Amino acid sequence: MLNIADRASATRIQNLENALVKAHERYAKKKPDGNYKAKIAFNVQPYNREPLLAVVDYGLWSVQRIFEKGETRFYDSIGQKVPLVIDLYDIEKFKDWANYYTPKHPLTKENVLH
Repeated sequence: MLNIADRASATRIQNLENALVKAHERYAKKKPDGNYKAKIAFNVQPYNREPLLAVVDYGLWSVQRIFEKGETRFYDSIGQKVPLVIDLYDIEKFKDWANYYTPKHPLTKENVLH
């Protein structure tokens, strides 16, 4: 069961199901003999019914703002409560584990993607 925050047209069930079909097709191409047994269902909820989704969405959005705009003020307000962020796209820092961000090694405006 995937709990998803409602985001207007982006979270229409048909869009989600189309994405799931694509994922299944990609998996089948990579592992033609693989046995895919997962049963996936979508639970799309508006924020006023599921406040925990709003909290998670805010956290993810605050990280996105850093990578897209170098803006840290939203992340700074919650950064001490975020135990770990991993920048999977910063391949240069993989070697030294420097792409792992914690409250002691926080994201900064320097993490903006150019």
